[in-house]
Amino acid sequence: AVVSTQSTGEYTSSQTQDVTCWVEGTLAQLRSENILPEQGRQITRNLVWLTCHLLLQGDSTESPAVVTGAQIVHKIVAMAGVEASQAPKISTKREITLKWIGGVCKNLELGQVERELPSFLTVVQREMRNADSDSLSSLAIEVMEFLRGRYGKDTISSALVSAEKQISEKRKKRKREAAISAIADPEAHSKKKIKINLAKREKRKERVKILKAKQYKKA
Repeated sequence: AVVSTQSTGEYTSSQTQDVTCWVEGTLAQLRSENILPEQGRQITRNLVWLTCHLLLQGDSTESPAVVTGAQIVHKIVAMAGVEASQAPKISTKREITLKWIGGVCKNLELGQVERELPSFLTVVQREMRNADSDSLSSLAIEVMEFLRGRYGKDTISSALVSAEKQISEKRKKRKREAAISAIADPEAHSKKKIKINLAKREKRKERVKILKAKQYKKA
């Protein structure tokens, strides 16, 4: 079930503390290594409500102590990305993230969520191509179809272009940082590169096993 949201007024000091604590607590739950199904559903409901509430508030405060809608979106998307790269066999956080995206977009009109669409679509598009989990890729396809129906194909196409641009800029930034690291500390850079290459090899081996298993089932 998706939590319905309503527009609220500006924060009072007490409400600011309550919402900030709730955000921090819910994100801490999402970071947990062992999330049970019912916990996952509750985390999703809480994230939907909090994100909608914060996006409806807008950037109504300049206080660094107050979390914004853009910040909570960034943190959730980042956690899904870490799981995809470091623990591809586990899909809990990405499943929660995809359902959260659908829930937020179900509750908010285009104007209320348009700035966050590229971040959302970065997750959805990546998981649509997921070769490790049929259920996750199917869920991502379902979310993408919902978004196209909800906001229109042209809007989603434009947001996808922005998403690809963001990904390209991040890759360039990582390459620049890697080049600087190689000059500043060649030994540490070399060790990090070896570790990354080993992780890539293991990931490729795992994908080959999954593909072989799928072909065996079809046969």
